[in-house]
Amino acid sequence: MVDRRVDSLELIVSQRFLTYYNLSLNENDLCLKFINKCPEVKKLTIGVKTNDLYERINTDVWSQRVLELIRKDILLKEQIKYSSEIQISLIQSPEYSANHDFSTLLKTYFNKSRYIVKNDVIGICSEDDPLYQTKLKSLSHNEWPVIYFRVNSLEGNGCLIDSNHSNLYQTGSTHSYIPATLGSYYRTNVMQFEDNPNPCGLESYIRSLSEIVAPYLMPNNTSIGTVMIEGPIGCGKKTIVRAMCKNWNLHLYHINTNDILGDSAVLTETKIKTSLSKAAFYTPTVVLISNINILSNNELNDDSRIAKIFSQTLFEMNDKNCEYPLVVIATNSEPKMFANNELNSLFIHSLEIDCLDIEERENIIRSLIGQIATSDVNFKELAQRSAAFYLSDLKALVLNAIKYAFDLLRDDSNGVIEESDLTLAGVVLCNDHLMKALIDLQKMHFESIGSPNIPNVKWEDIGGHETIKSEILDTIQLPLECPQLISLGFKRSGVLLYGPPGTGKTLLAKAAAAQCSLNFLSVKGPELINMFVGQSEENVRNIFIKARKCAPSVIFFDELDSLAPNRGHSGDSGGVMDRVVSQLLAEMDGINKSNEVFVIGATNRVDLLDSALLRPGRFDRLLYVGIADDSQSRLKILKALTRKFHFDSDVDLERIESLCPSGLSGADLYSICSNALTKAIERNIKQLNDKTITEDEINHIEVQMSDFMSVLDKTYGK
Repeated sequence: MVDRRVDSLELIVSQRFLTYYNLSLNENDLCLKFINKCPEVKKLTIGVKTNDLYERINTDVWSQRVLELIRKDILLKEQIKYSSEIQISLIQSPEYSANHDFSTLLKTYFNKSRYIVKNDVIGICSEDDPLYQTKLKSLSHNEWPVIYFRVNSLEGNGCLIDSNHSNLYQTGSTHSYIPATLGSYYRTNVMQFEDNPNPCGLESYIRSLSEIVAPYLMPNNTSIGTVMIEGPIGCGKKTIVRAMCKNWNLHLYHINTNDILGDSAVLTETKIKTSLSKAAFYTPTVVLISNINILSNNELNDDSRIAKIFSQTLFEMNDKNCEYPLVVIATNSEPKMFANNELNSLFIHSLEIDCLDIEERENIIRSLIGQIATSDVNFKELAQRSAAFYLSDLKALVLNAIKYAFDLLRDDSNGVIEESDLTLAGVVLCNDHLMKALIDLQKMHFESIGSPNIPNVKWEDIGGHETIKSEILDTIQLPLECPQLISLGFKRSGVLLYGPPGTGKTLLAKAAAAQCSLNFLSVKGPELINMFVGQSEENVRNIFIKARKCAPSVIFFDELDSLAPNRGHSGDSGGVMDRVVSQLLAEMDGINKSNEVFVIGATNRVDLLDSALLRPGRFDRLLYVGIADDSQSRLKILKALTRKFHFDSDVDLERIESLCPSGLSGADLYSICSNALTKAIERNIKQLNDKTITEDEINHIEVQMSDFMSVLDKTYGK
């Protein structure tokens, strides 16, 4: 209960009903719900009788209250009296201990006059009780939990209560729904993302889980609801459950599977039974069992015994006929490993957490940044480039960006400003800070096979191949710009780049993805081959699953001939390569239903590929990426390779091109330019050692014509 008055309230009652109001700081957020009939009242002749029951703070800071509307003429005639006695009970909750003495907390709270009605739920912040806070330090509960009490009896329907006029009696403990978002109201600092009753980007999952749980909250329900939430680590499973509990005003009792896993099967069974039985003391409650998949990974290998004790304990709890509901929710980060576990059959409902789309990622990033000052942040670009990021990844993105901003500000201050002052002042997040954090996170993710990223390769980095560039863009851009073609039966073509090594096939694929702002998944054929039966096919499936999750995307298969050779000619006794080819064909046929996943392959030996890959709808567009023989193409390649170089005035690229022998690939020309730059660096180092120049005189490394001539003479005898 919050001590906040409504001094002036203009409400127009158009129907003869009592109403349930959301009193928002924004007048446009006012909404009505039917409760029950009341006598007819005239406009502006009503008053507010009851105190605040429920409080919420969203990102827009709004509060929800239950108000009883009464006629003003009746209110003026009646004298609100003090009750000489009030009896309350402590509401059982896993957030605090029922054995603690809260008399000091209650006395402090009722030093002010409070308008109380029977069956009210009173929420008091434990911050006001120093004795409880001393004990709280040794417990594992949340900081500043709200202590809830329920009013059992008092004189009259509604009375004033304070410590001077009333005797307060605490009569044991009881069970009750609670205004679970009241803790967010009492929080003095900025509300965390996890404390939000409706966190941005996860609304659809919270809504789905709420709909699953709703039937088990009905008064006539006698069964225990069981829900399995599946999703990778860090996708926000616990955050979704917490938000659902806040929306339904339920207690949350958390069980970590690591804590109940014993050294023996008997010890594990005992811990499971004890933990689940304890949850019955906190009804109405949700029991959250996190990481339940650990039970199937344990070395004891007693899945059937663990499943049996789970089932037996739930049956015993269900047989107690509790007055309030109990729902068991488990989280699982390894659905495939847990699929055959007997525990899986105990959970009637399931909810799968998928990859976030671009709009959800943008909303989450905005919410995580919150009240932090920003400057020129491109949220849409961040959301687009953070494909396949989950909630924990986006949190790391914002935290790392804050760290970079803080480090930069500290370095610029040169020790003049204390770090404590910088911490209090805060930082201003810029787009550069967030992009640097994003690039670092993507590098970490890139260690796994097929991690998505948008390449930093432009068409200017590739010399020549103008026709091939146009063909690739036509293949990718047409379905993106005209998605209706897919519904009309248009079969999108895959692109196969073939030709000798070193001609820029990989660069072309990366540049095409960057040009269209597509996520790029690069996979070399041998990376997917695994010694275990079925694992190679699963690796192929996982690549396409990742591509669909981070769509729009491009899958680039390098060295495709090693992954999809002609079936029947692979020579392996188990037929592994044949199954891999079949799996690849099936996945490529499946992406035709989507207009946001593209496949580009590259090979040096197109004759070794299975012929089924080259039929229409798969790799039916073959583009030969050959060696540039004409002078104009080779000059374009040299200009592209050296566009970031600092040349001396005597450098002539046309002459360098004329001195290069015919038949050089792009990789060969890159080697010439790279070695010339190395020569220039060595020359500058020698001059520094000889002290003919100083470090201050070197603004940048200048490549001279002699550097190119030295490389050509050493390599080709020119």
